[in-house]
Amino acid sequence: MGEKRNIYDNTIGYRIARFFVDLKVKSAYKKTAIVGLDKIPKDRSVILATNHSNALMDAINILAINKEPKVFIARGDIFINKSVRKFLRFAKILPIFRIRNGISNVKKSEETIDIVANVLADGKKVHIFPEGAHRSKHDLLPIGKGILRIALSASDKIKNDDNLYILPIGVEYGDYYRYQSTLLMFVGDIINVTEYINSNPDKSEYQINVGIREEIRCKLAETILYINQTDDYDAIWELTKLLTGNINENEILKRFNKNREISSKITELKNTNPQEAEILFRQADRFMDDRKKAKISIKSIANPNTKANLFFNSLLALLGLPFYVLSVVLYPNIILSELFLIPKIKDKTFWNTARFANSLVLNTIFFILWTILSFVFLDWFVTLLVILSLIFLPKYFYIYSEFVRILASDFRYIRNKDIATKYNQLKNSILNLIK
Repeated sequence: MGEKRNIYDNTIGYRIARFFVDLKVKSAYKKTAIVGLDKIPKDRSVILATNHSNALMDAINILAINKEPKVFIARGDIFINKSVRKFLRFAKILPIFRIRNGISNVKKSEETIDIVANVLADGKKVHIFPEGAHRSKHDLLPIGKGILRIALSASDKIKNDDNLYILPIGVEYGDYYRYQSTLLMFVGDIINVTEYINSNPDKSEYQINVGIREEIRCKLAETILYINQTDDYDAIWELTKLLTGNINENEILKRFNKNREISSKITELKNTNPQEAEILFRQADRFMDDRKKAKISIKSIANPNTKANLFFNSLLALLGLPFYVLSVVLYPNIILSELFLIPKIKDKTFWNTARFANSLVLNTIFFILWTILSFVFLDWFVTLLVILSLIFLPKYFYIYSEFVRILASDFRYIRNKDIATKYNQLKNSILNLIK
């Protein structure tokens, strides 16, 4: 019998799958940016801790951040049957159970913790969502106990000449629910768990647990657009977008920093001028409701088009229509999923995960199918054009769809004088208060 594999060892099957996943991640976004990639230490015992705002896309993006092998921790309730468990194990995903999953399952978590501790002791990376649940907001849920259970257990197994680290990484999206948006991954400042424990010998395990969890929360908050206002979150985010929506979305870092600056100023109003803040927030709520009922995008309001531009963009949409039709013909799975699958997924956070899976599996199958048929029935030059089109068309489908959506929104906005008036009033109110 051969030597038993470690979970982080790459099989041939995993390497092939990883190649396609990394390739599809690159094509899933209009533009991506990574800040602080050099902060990820190599060959060290590191727990990667990220915010959880976009279902499985968060983990997929972290997987593709570099080529290092990573082991992932996930909620135990998704390990529903033997086939799923086998696939998740192949994907290097291990379960962690909670008390509500049953005492017998909680005992299985101890097995996971032992495996993870050994992975970390071998200097490999482990990824955990410290919040324990996902939520599509620029905010953080409370940091759970699971990450510290794993960290403290692993710390005991780490060699004396090495330390255990937790590295916060913020994952920010231009849009949580639309495909071909933008992606920003922001690597934060590392937390030396071993050093924290050794420098606090008088603290109990509970106090160390609380202290490190707070450290994780603070450092993770520094890597994301952090709007920690449960009651007024929607109003603050609406106001922020109205003031920063004119920044080109491809200028990812510039827009991220401006969003942080503006949202911080708006949030501070609750402390410095609570009465005016309350009036402003309720005004923003009403404006947001009116805007959504009118089906007008923030992009149309922040970047208003002239009638001449609308005519030009309409002409572009007409010229681009044949390529859109071609994308539908060659990749029917995309339009079918948008019409029949995506609307049935109640948790919108999973929409882009479903789109990614569709791209990874069915787009690849159609690409191979049309490529083979082209080689069989067409000459080499036409085949080359077909292959280039096949690479480009899935991305074009979403870019064109978004272009037409915003164009339709632009027409509605230019006709809706009431929304334009309310926007100008709201914008003046914000600027007068945060100047």
